[in-house]
Amino acid sequence: MTFQYAHIRFYLWLSFAALAAFCYPLQLPAAELFIGDKNAVAQYTTSDKVLNRSLISGLKLTFGVAISKNDIYVANEDSGVIGKYSITGKALNASLISGLHGPAGIAITGNRIFVANYRSDSIGEYTTSGRVINAALISGLAGPEGLAVVGRDIYVVNFGAGTVGKYTLSGRVINSALISALPGPEGIAVAGDNLFLACDGAGTIGKYTLSGQVVNAAFISGLHDPFGLATLGGRLFIAEQCAKGQIQEYTTAGKLVHLTLVRGLNYPGFLAVSHMHKP
Repeated sequence: MTFQYAHIRFYLWLSFAALAAFCYPLQLPAAELFIGDKNAVAQYTTSDKVLNRSLISGLKLTFGVAISKNDIYVANEDSGVIGKYSITGKALNASLISGLHGPAGIAITGNRIFVANYRSDSIGEYTTSGRVINAALISGLAGPEGLAVVGRDIYVVNFGAGTVGKYTLSGRVINSALISALPGPEGIAVAGDNLFLACDGAGTIGKYTLSGQVVNAAFISGLHDPFGLATLGGRLFIAEQCAKGQIQEYTTAGKLVHLTLVRGLNYPGFLAVSHMHKP
């Protein structure tokens, strides 16, 4: 009997533990959010602590933000430049890459940086030191916005066409309309084998496989102007742009963690999340 009761207690404990994990998701280890916010980059912790509302200021319509090692790369859409800054906001080269045409999304892998030129319908490739590799690596797009690199492939959000295209890092077309009929797609993020897409026109986040199959086109709904996305440690961060000016947090399984993790932003665009650096 004692043996039976021990087993019963064990299975009860497992049931309660599973319920607790579902209802109360594990706390994300300390991390920082870097948010392109109109003419600045704002810095917050993922526990809603303000670190610096204007970590980087004096920008010109900031959208794309990417982190590589201890450096921040920032796209200035109106001035057509990519700036490079230290993680503490110090300018390393405010015009690292210039002469761009409405730079929006940025993706970095190794020492290569890919830039979506919204106004010239192209993707350019550069080194992280600013050298041009191919200013029109991919062309003939339709208002490219968000970018995501997965392995040797790059996913491109075409706002104007309502599609996501898939290409190799050398620019070869795999499928220019891997995902189609999207209502105003903007941001893109990857977690495991899944893509998450912010669709401004529907107020939703869609979930898809890396091969473009629909998991749930309205995985998260009821949003207001969803734009930038970022993932880290099983969490999904969503920038709501015009109407709300805030960041929401969900798990990558779709459970709401914080309805207003960050609020009071001016015009949040894309964002990046990184584990907290050591000074």
